[in-house]
Amino acid sequence: MRNNRTAARTPQLLATLLMMASLPTVAHSQGLRGIVLSGDTPVSGAVVELIRSPDSVVVAHVFSRGDGSFRFSATPTTAMWLRTRAIGFRPVLTPVGSPVDGGFATVTVRLVAAPPILADVEVSAAGKACGREVGSQQLLAELFDLVRTTDAVISRHLARPDLRFTSEVRFVSNSPGGISDSTVAYPEHAMLEWPVRAPPLELLGKEGFSRSKVGAEGVGRWFYGVDLQLLQSDWFAAGHCFWVTAAPESEGADAVLLHFEPTGKPKQVDVEGSLLVGTTDGAIRRLKYQHVNLPSWFPEGSSGGELTFARDTSGIWYPSTWWLRSPVENDPAAVLSRPSLVGGVMAPRPRRRAVIGVAVVAGRVTGLRRVER
Repeated sequence: MRNNRTAARTPQLLATLLMMASLPTVAHSQGLRGIVLSGDTPVSGAVVELIRSPDSVVVAHVFSRGDGSFRFSATPTTAMWLRTRAIGFRPVLTPVGSPVDGGFATVTVRLVAAPPILADVEVSAAGKACGREVGSQQLLAELFDLVRTTDAVISRHLARPDLRFTSEVRFVSNSPGGISDSTVAYPEHAMLEWPVRAPPLELLGKEGFSRSKVGAEGVGRWFYGVDLQLLQSDWFAAGHCFWVTAAPESEGADAVLLHFEPTGKPKQVDVEGSLLVGTTDGAIRRLKYQHVNLPSWFPEGSSGGELTFARDTSGIWYPSTWWLRSPVENDPAAVLSRPSLVGGVMAPRPRRRAVIGVAVVAGRVTGLRRVER
């Protein structure tokens, strides 16, 4: 009897399941799409983030295509916003409306180009700001907005698995035995990360920008790099001064330099350097730094690094070249000291540390390709 009832219900159950399978689910039928424009011109390569209000948690992010269009598969709600960032434009927050147009919410994001804020009169009048005073100058505040935008856009672009780079790295070592030089070409790969990345702030606060090698690491020091994320941190601003000057003619007439240096006399190895910023497009073109407050036997400027940035025709921003320079030290314990005549007797000459060469690692992106998925 029980088996007969089950058999009788089977056709009705199958019909119900088939009907449910034919209906689109909310998760798949709803989404968000739109277009990013500057005036009537599409903006490609913009980072469009779906953020949750009020905690600003990023739910998902996409990039605008060549025609400026974008599309999220995530289901939006009216409690979400779009944050759109593109180099050369001011960031824009756009509310998300209710789903329409067959289950999709449609949004038009209009970006406003960042105006040329770095006029000569502003640069000449800008003074040096240190520590907590950094945020008090409008010029510096606007420059740091450009740094934040550039860092966010490049970081998002590098994290894309559909981008493939080809690159080469050159190794140069200048030591007493001569100069060695070799270049390694890397096949097409996903970069996924900055080629020069600063360590965590906890480590920098403890060790500074360098530490001595220990044990099996060998003789000498490790030096830590600088990136845009570090420069915009409150920790870095608290211990450094910033100021702006006009860039040399060799850098172009449409650029300024944002300089940074440690406040006072640092207790540990620190960094100083500059950012080259375009005045018309608001793009960060180069980050350059060197280590300061080095041990006495290090020549000034013997350690540091540089990154340059570029944009391809589809709007993708990426680090295009980079190099790191690190001193090579001797090992006094491995070298016999030479005798010297002191008071008529032969005495060993004091052993001394010294820089005997410089190691350079330099890389560059040789190609970029988008993989269609």
